[in-house]
Amino acid sequence: MTQAIIKNVVIVIEQHFNDHTFTVEKLMTIMGYSRGYAWESIKNSLGASPLHLIETRRLIESLRYIAEGMCACEIHLQIGYSSSKSFRRAFKRRLGICPTECREMLKEETKIEQIEELKQKLKTKIKPLNFRDTE
Repeated sequence: MTQAIIKNVVIVIEQHFNDHTFTVEKLMTIMGYSRGYAWESIKNSLGASPLHLIETRRLIESLRYIAEGMCACEIHLQIGYSSSKSFRRAFKRRLGICPTECREMLKEETKIEQIEELKQKLKTKIKPLNFRDTE
């Protein structure tokens, strides 16, 4: 998969990650690829599935909202999850803590460093990829 195609995948995810109807199928339709071809190509190129990429982008964005003090019941609507339960489950699975624990942790003085550590934890399985990190 060429760098231009990978860049386009990232752009499409950036544009649509906060839409709860955005799925891998929609990503592939927008990109003009079959699910099977694109899934394998993206996974081989980036080391992560398209689903993992979408989830990673959503969870990176959630860190900003958590740092602002929002609760999961509000955040899931902003980042493309259809329910707060599915958001909390993904967050816990990927980061090992629930959003509430994360919000408490981020009340400390080292908030910026902790957010960066969590972002890196989300990106560990992905080869270098430039999602727009929100400040």
